[in-house]
Amino acid sequence: MTSCDPHQISLETERLGPRRVEGLRKEDEEWQRKAHAAVLSIQDLTVKFFETTTRAQKALHERMRADQKKFGNSAWAAAVERMERLQYAASKETLQLMRAKEVCLEQRKHGLKEEMQSLRGGEDALLRLDQLEELCYELQLQLYGVQAEVLRCEELLLTAQLQSLRRQTTERQDEVVYYDAFESPDAMKGEEGPAAPTPPLRDEEIVVLQQRTRQLEARRGRITAKRVYLKNKKEICIVNHNQKIEQRQGGPVPLQTLQQGEDAEEDGDASSSARVSQDRQRTLDRLRSLKQVRRSHIRGRSAPPPKSAVDPPLTPVSRLLVPSVSPAR
Repeated sequence: MTSCDPHQISLETERLGPRRVEGLRKEDEEWQRKAHAAVLSIQDLTVKFFETTTRAQKALHERMRADQKKFGNSAWAAAVERMERLQYAASKETLQLMRAKEVCLEQRKHGLKEEMQSLRGGEDALLRLDQLEELCYELQLQLYGVQAEVLRCEELLLTAQLQSLRRQTTERQDEVVYYDAFESPDAMKGEEGPAAPTPPLRDEEIVVLQQRTRQLEARRGRITAKRVYLKNKKEICIVNHNQKIEQRQGGPVPLQTLQQGEDAEEDGDASSSARVSQDRQRTLDRLRSLKQVRRSHIRGRSAPPPKSAVDPPLTPVSRLLVPSVSPAR
C-alpha cells in the first residue's frame, strides 16, 4: 500500500475549511519557492566549480605554450601530444562551464514564467507582468549568448581533434618502413616457424584517420549552421521586442523594423543551408587536392624521369667541345 500526503488527502476529500485550504496552498507555494531557490543555489555552485577548473586548465595550457616558446619546436616534438590533451581538456571544461550557465539561466527563466502564470488581475499585476516580461527578454538574450558560446566551445573541441588527427595522418604518411630479407635466423636456415600475425597496414590506418577527419569536419559544418540559425533567432527576438515596445507606447512601428524581421525570418534557413553547402564544398576541394598530391607523389616515385625529345641548347663551353662540320662542297 502506497503512502500519501495527509494534506493531499484532506484537499481531495474536501474535509477542511476554506481558511485551512488557503493556508495550505500558501505553504505549498512557499515550499515551492524554497525548492526553486535551492536548485538555483546548486546551479550557482556548479558554475563556480567549473569556473575554478576552467581557470586551472587554462593556466596549465598557457604555461605549456610559454614553455614551447622557450624551448623551441625541435625540442618540443616529444610534448606535442600532451599539449593537445591539455588543449582538449581546457576546451572541455569551458564547454561544461557554458552548459552549467545555460542550465542556470533556463531555471531562472522557468521561475519567471511560473510567476507570470501565477499573477492575477489588477493594475499592480499588469505592472509586475511588464517587469517580468522585460526580465524574461534580458534572460533570453543572455541565453542566446551562452548558447553561442556553447557552440563555439564545441567547435574548439572539434578543431583540437582535427589537428590531432591531421598530425597523426602526416606522421603515418611520412614514416619510413624498412623490410629485411630474413626476419629471423630460422628463416635463413630454411626452417619455417609459426606464422606471425601480420601488422596492420599503414594505408588502412591512414584511411581510418581520413574517415574520422571527414566526420569531424561534417560535424563542424553542422555546428556552423547552428550558430548562424541561433544568430538569426536572436535578431528576430530583438526585432519582436522592439515592435512590442512600439505598440505599447502607441507609436507607429517603423517599416524598416518590419522589413528586418521579415528578412531575418526568410533568410535564416537560406543562409544556414548556404553555409553548410560552402563547408561541404571546401571539404570536397580539400579531399580532391589531397588525392591529387598523393597520386603525383606515387607517380613520382614509380615512374622514371622523362627524356626530353629535343636536346637542350648548347652552352658556350659545349660549343667549343663539339667539332665544327664544314659544309660539303
